Amino acid sequence: MGNLVFIVKAQSPKDLIDKDFYDLLIRDNSLERTSYRSNEFKLEYVPNTELNKQAYSIWNKNEGLPVFVAENVYLVPKKDGMTLQKASEVLRSVSKMQGMKYYSHTSKKEKVLYKKAYTIAGPEDRTKVEDNNTGSADGKVIYALQDDSSFGKTNYKISFKQTEKELSASFVNTTPMYVGPVKAVENGNTRILFVVTDCEENFLIYMLVCAKFPALSVIENIMNESFSSRLDALYKWFVSQF
Repeated sequence: MGNLVFIVKAQSPKDLIDKDFYDLLIRDNSLERTSYRSNEFKLEYVPNTELNKQAYSIWNKNEGLPVFVAENVYLVPKKDGMTLQKASEVLRSVSKMQGMKYYSHTSKKEKVLYKKAYTIAGPEDRTKVEDNNTGSADGKVIYALQDDSSFGKTNYKISFKQTEKELSASFVNTTPMYVGPVKAVENGNTRILFVVTDCEENFLIYMLVCAKFPALSVIENIMNESFSSRLDALYKWFVSQF
């Protein structure tokens, strides 16, 4: 009896994205949607993979509904050096986020998003430590400080999962976020999911941000623009690292 050969079918974006949105993704290389003060927590773009399924549990129903939800999906043609392991190292290189830029729709120009960014010792301990970006990211937890142009200094817990074909990073704020003197977001009420799926010739990137903040007109516009801009800025920074 000859040797058995098992052929593993390569993941295709067409198999992972809802057919109603796949053509749009191919046409534009991206999908973007936001919802504000919705009466339900509904996600539309989540790719059908194991690590992307984390999106459905990012917000517990017992916590009430998030005020702001945004989903972005990007299809990125892979170039030399674009491997899942390299992506793993990039997402753990917090110090390289310093100086990251975003486009401000208010001022119609690019601005610096993070004036400072680095890995810290713990959820509330802002002692600077070296980036922990070697080996597999699977199961690793790191803490980061980001000195944000909109919210000032905020600490985040970042939890990672990594498999042969996927990588995820889940961000949760561990200190409050402020707009000037106003406490805009309590601990744990900003959550960001970043998932990279290796689709052979492409990376499929899914990003989700959920946030809960008070209904104060003085901060609502700032919050909506800031959170939308963050996904785009994080995506562009990630791709630029290769």
